[in-house]
Amino acid sequence: MKISIIGAGRVGSQIAFVLMERGLCDEIVIIDIIKDRAQGEALDLLHCSSEIDKKIKISGGDDYSLVNGSEIIIITAGVARKPGDTRLDLAKKNSQIMQDIVRRLPKEGLILVVSNPVDVMTYQVLKSTNKDKTEVFGLGTMLDTMRLRSLLLEKYGKCDEVYIIGEHGDSMIPVFGKLAERGNMNELKSVFENVRKGAAEVIKLKGATVFAPAVAVAKVVQSVVRDERKILPISALREEYGVCISLPTIIGKKGANFIDFELNEEEKDGLLKSVEVLKKAKEQLHL
Repeated sequence: MKISIIGAGRVGSQIAFVLMERGLCDEIVIIDIIKDRAQGEALDLLHCSSEIDKKIKISGGDDYSLVNGSEIIIITAGVARKPGDTRLDLAKKNSQIMQDIVRRLPKEGLILVVSNPVDVMTYQVLKSTNKDKTEVFGLGTMLDTMRLRSLLLEKYGKCDEVYIIGEHGDSMIPVFGKLAERGNMNELKSVFENVRKGAAEVIKLKGATVFAPAVAVAKVVQSVVRDERKILPISALREEYGVCISLPTIIGKKGANFIDFELNEEEKDGLLKSVEVLKKAKEQLHL
């Protein structure tokens, strides 16, 4: 399995490390507009590869021909979110970056978009590549869901039935599933509000979210590589809404496989509000 990562910043390089450590691929390529940075990250990773059980080839540079033959392409490149920014504030700047990246990509391979605002960027990449809607998907609310489950873990134990859906942004919606029957709903919603503000808090304290996004990406990649067909809240094109938005989706070696997922009326209303936010963002970029 060959995986290419576009963007050698803190998130991209940490993703490469987690994928390597978990033995999820035989080859990693890191591409960045700054050639030295990509090569430096690749060399740093290579220096610890002797302690990884699985033999792996690692390379880096600015030449997109290195990406050829990749089964999965992960796009992390873009302007980073700064304190006070919303993810949608990044849309115009990162849209230009996506245009430049997409025209350089090979035709083969699944594409996982991590760059923010991830739902809008995923839509742009999908429409620019003419790939099937199952082959291009974004990290979406996978990270938000992981944050929520992590904060609930100590009190409620493992709660895989809990998801966050909708936009990866301020209009996201919690789905507590069966936990709603045994948990205190006011408490659950309070924890969710902490999650909604969680990324901004991390950015304020340390400048960027790095470890959690890398682990979230690795979980998605693992489901593809091992064809685990896990149900994950990733962002993909929902034709009934006309936007890429997160809903629980089966992820396997063929990409995103859509399923019916039951929502209550409050969750449905919240999802539709998220759809409108993303439609407006999409229109502003003329996508």
